Amino acid sequence: MVIRMVICLMLVTMRGGDWILEQPASSLMHVHERLERFLPMSKTSKVYMWMGAYGAPTPKPSVLRGTPSWIMSLKRPLNKAKFKRTEG
Repeated sequence: MVIRMVICLMLVTMRGGDWILEQPASSLMHVHERLERFLPMSKTSKVYMWMGAYGAPTPKPSVLRGTPSWIMSLKRPLNKAKFKRTEG
């Protein structure tokens, strides 16, 4: 599936389009051989962000990798107080 995704990203890049790849922060997809070869060939930015900062019910640390110039604006601080564990 990673190889298919890389082929799709190559096609989008060759057509002049922008793309964003979202993965959980714990994902190992970024070490896949094909993705490791492709990413340096495309001008991408990497953003570490929290889905909880966008209203998700859990913090869920995520990594965005993509080509849009505005991708860095997606990084928002996490309201940690909202996600404090309650003992019950």
